[in-house]
Amino acid sequence: IATDVNHLLSQADGKEVLIGERKQVLRTARAVVQEKKMGLRHRVLAALSDPNIAYILFLVGLAGLYFEFSHPGAILPGVVGGISLILSFFAMQTLPVNYAGVALIVFAIVLFIAAALVVSHGVLTVGGIVSLAAGSLLFFDSPDPSLRVSFRVMIPTLIVISLFFVAVISLVVKAQLRKRSI
Repeated sequence: IATDVNHLLSQADGKEVLIGERKQVLRTARAVVQEKKMGLRHRVLAALSDPNIAYILFLVGLAGLYFEFSHPGAILPGVVGGISLILSFFAMQTLPVNYAGVALIVFAIVLFIAAALVVSHGVLTVGGIVSLAAGSLLFFDSPDPSLRVSFRVMIPTLIVISLFFVAVISLVVKAQLRKRSI
């Protein structure tokens, strides 16, 4: 990028920009551009601000907390979930988040929890998967594809998270049925 900027600066006398409602000419002839490499901290923060990473962190965070609350004392899922969720919140402050998408994803988790507690013959689980998919599609609101979750990330993540919740719910239901038959 710095090479492109140097090229532009050396080629132009000035760049016309709009500041408020006024046009200004920035004098760029003989301007010196200093290139500064990002340190480790900034590279990590930039990676966290990737919509794909933020999306995965958010889902891992919710899944970890769900697992911790459904199996108190496991500790590791709660710790990983909490850290992932907080890191995803950091990323969300730098990205164009659509809160309807966030609400649909959180609602999906609520439906998954309800499916573990109530016999719904799979209706709550299917509703959770549909809500998760819809929320994932709406999660980031931007016309720029680089500021949205990639389908190459979204679809496998949806499959893994859905299978995780289906497996946990089926284990909980089996355990509840075993307790009743004794």
